[in-house]
Amino acid sequence: MRAGLLSDPHVVALLRELFVPVHISALNTPDCMRDPRDAELLRNAIADDTDDFDGGEREAFVLPDGTMTRVFLSLHGREVGEHRSVAEHFTAEGRRAEAVVRTFRERGAMALTSVHGELPARWRQLWDDDDPTVAAIARMQPRWPVPPVGEAAFRVFARNSYKMYDDLHGVELAGVTAAEQREWLAPLAEGRRAVLPASAFVTLARAMVPRGQVDTELGVDAIAGELALVPERSANGRIEGRVEGRFDLAPKSLAEVGKRESAACLFESRGRLVGEFALDIATATLRLRVVARDVDFEWHSRGGWIDEWFEPWHRVAIEWVATDS
Repeated sequence: MRAGLLSDPHVVALLRELFVPVHISALNTPDCMRDPRDAELLRNAIADDTDDFDGGEREAFVLPDGTMTRVFLSLHGREVGEHRSVAEHFTAEGRRAEAVVRTFRERGAMALTSVHGELPARWRQLWDDDDPTVAAIARMQPRWPVPPVGEAAFRVFARNSYKMYDDLHGVELAGVTAAEQREWLAPLAEGRRAVLPASAFVTLARAMVPRGQVDTELGVDAIAGELALVPERSANGRIEGRVEGRFDLAPKSLAEVGKRESAACLFESRGRLVGEFALDIATATLRLRVVARDVDFEWHSRGGWIDEWFEPWHRVAIEWVATDS
């Protein structure tokens, strides 16, 4: 499912109560499947009134007897069968429009009826805005990813410059090992500038890439730069200062930017990293926030890509997250 459905509190409530939701990441893209027979199986399940598995998320209901209903796409911006543009997923407004849930509502009702003979009462109740379960979900705040217990990571937020998406962004963790963390922070105790180890910077840079492609993983040679902590004040076992750095991302091959060739587009992005940090020496508690500044970003459009789709910007925000053991 794309963000439109999963940002609808009715759908979230229904999935929790009446279905067993399962998410298989990226495996709906033939290029990412290890066995070509899997791709052919899914192609045979594509309904005539939706598009193929070129990309994006798709939905299907699997019945208790193992039968999978026809695969469908809730969100797209084109005419489908007798319906006019079921949903426009390119804008935040479009993803929150009532039309977003139309196809899910139709297919979900069909799946439940085929199993129960009729729709459960909760199906109707959970489409009501005033239902307590729906209202509680609507009030929930985002839950950002956190590292496993006892580990630490950079939490990286990145946005790209597709004009057709007004809100396309991603968030992921870039893990830092305990050894990398010790090496990084050790110079601060002596009042010296502390540079993030190169191995950890590569992990961080891979999480900073612009969104919109499939399984982007830049090669080491495509990444340059550094992230450093510069101590400026020290008192009562606490060190504070600024974060400074730079990044230069320049993939050389399409394989680095996307596992699905039709969505792969080379780019270059370089800029400064600026922010602030505070370290409690006794507890080794680090607080850090960083943003990208003065970014020089360029898409290298090719093939079916249209230059008018893009604006030349790439935005990144980073924070440090650690979980207690």
